[in-house]
Amino acid sequence: SSDLHSMNLKKKTKSFTEETFEPSKSELIVKNSRFSSQDLMKEMSKVSEATEYTSYLIFKFNPVKSKLVNIGKDGYRLNSNSVIWDNNAKKIKIWLIGGTEAFGYVNTDEETISSILEQKLNDENSKFQFEVKNHGVFGYASTQQLIKFRLDLIEQKPDMIIVMNGFNDYKISWKYQSIFATDLYTHIYLDRKSTRLN
Repeated sequence: SSDLHSMNLKKKTKSFTEETFEPSKSELIVKNSRFSSQDLMKEMSKVSEATEYTSYLIFKFNPVKSKLVNIGKDGYRLNSNSVIWDNNAKKIKIWLIGGTEAFGYVNTDEETISSILEQKLNDENSKFQFEVKNHGVFGYASTQQLIKFRLDLIEQKPDMIIVMNGFNDYKISWKYQSIFATDLYTHIYLDRKSTRLN
């Protein structure tokens, strides 16, 4: 059974890697960004390095401050600071929950979904102020995201939640033939940490 699984995985990987694909929309956005993808990926590697072990979730992000990618004290991605806050307006808190796509792995802070949504909602509404918090964590599967969400609810309560999950779960299921496996990034994180301990 293990050999059959291994053989099927090799076939899938071979057929997938031998295909040629047109650039995805996200790759085109990176190409059209005023920052080179090389600069962005260098800064993303800082985020990857700024992780620590945490119970139940395997890893979480520590704060990162850089030109293109910033992580706050709470371990979540920050939006660009283009919204001017009005203390008199009623604030509506929205959490964008998800994995790699919600986090915006190929985007600068101002190009993430949460940042763009926050800007658009505030530009088009004078009655309320919208704070869209990016609760996406790249590499998290929906199980990790659900646990993190429940832990976050102990301290804060959002008015609205947007869930954008599934890609990492699909990738895990395709790779490992199991919905109970964790993401490859989680394994890389654990390998990296155990290597440092030895």
